[in-house]
Amino acid sequence: MKSAKEMFEELGYECVDEERLVYKKYDDSIKRIIYIAFFDNKKILITQSIGLEELQAINKQVEELHWNDTTVNIDAKLDGKKVMEAMRGVNNA
Repeated sequence: MKSAKEMFEELGYECVDEERLVYKKYDDSIKRIIYIAFFDNKKILITQSIGLEELQAINKQVEELHWNDTTVNIDAKLDGKKVMEAMRGVNNA
């Protein structure tokens, strides 16, 4: 069975922060970078609409983080700047 990281990589994402699990990819069809980020406070940030394959990779990452039995907060369609601000906030906490 594939890991979440492998699933994201197959979808064209690269992990740009291994500690916080931040994935990104440039989507040529919308001319934007898509970020999917997982934070210690069980928050997931998603900067654009995603498809079923991304959702499956997110579910796998949640499973690997052992978050399946807790409440996970998802902020969708935030811009990349907000993802970076959230990452800085986690660093300063």
